Amino acid sequence: MPVPAVPPPAWEGLRVPERRLRPVPASLPAMLGPYRIDGWIGAGGSAEVLAARDSRDGRRVALKRLRPAEGPDAADRRRRFLQEATIAARLLHPDLLRVHEAGRAADGSDYLAMDDIAGGDLGKALPPGRPLPLPTVLHLGARIARALDHAHRHGVLHRDLKPANLLIDPARNLLKLADFGLARLDGADTTRTGTALGSLDTQAPELLAGAPVDARSDLYSLGALLFLMLDGALPHAGLPLPERLRARAGGPPPRLRSPQPGCPQALETLVRHCLAPQPDDRPDHAAAVAEALERLQPGRAPER
Repeated sequence: MPVPAVPPPAWEGLRVPERRLRPVPASLPAMLGPYRIDGWIGAGGSAEVLAARDSRDGRRVALKRLRPAEGPDAADRRRRFLQEATIAARLLHPDLLRVHEAGRAADGSDYLAMDDIAGGDLGKALPPGRPLPLPTVLHLGARIARALDHAHRHGVLHRDLKPANLLIDPARNLLKLADFGLARLDGADTTRTGTALGSLDTQAPELLAGAPVDARSDLYSLGALLFLMLDGALPHAGLPLPERLRARAGGPPPRLRSPQPGCPQALETLVRHCLAPQPDDRPDHAAAVAEALERLQPGRAPER
């Protein structure tokens, strides 16, 4: 499914720094499976990301390598890491990061070969403390919602939607929802340890509380992202953590602190709908959120 060309306003306000690869640490081998390592992109948690090239066909990829570890949680971390490849095999959408294959290198480390998105993540591209222009918010929000809808229709819940897991490259009109390491196959019997594994600032109250989750939990996270892009700060920003968690779990959905000129009331209502503490008070599915955002996009003819 090709991504249509988009005019510049769809990415206005984002500042994506040029990626500079760091030297490969001497502790790493020159090859991981069939992939020749070109540089070090970054690290987080128990994994690191490397720029590489497939020696079989020359394709550029990003390698996510699980650092070897021992301890009581090592097996669980490896299971979650490899689950990302299993889940990715069920999903094929232009705005979901594709995992091409999983492998185990000669040094015993596991790796995933993924699309290489050279732009960076949304968190680094957002202007600090400032909102994005409305066309950008509507464009990105609708695409994220469509990607979530595809995952949900294939039985996959992301459970960790946040700016760092959205990779963008405006020059190529690319947006990719990444990192399904905490995802869950809908209906699977998996551990509920949201506070330990996920992101406090964007996760739904029920996930943090260890309660049952469904697709509407991802919609809460989408609402938090939309709020951030529209307001320049996350919901309840500035409150101490205990107060922030209480407000999210039982208080009314927050209002935008400084709505920008021209922000439709329907948009703020949609965001607050997504941020409802109770899942039953949120939209039923991601497609409904995508459709609402698309109807508000500039140049879109009003429905009769």
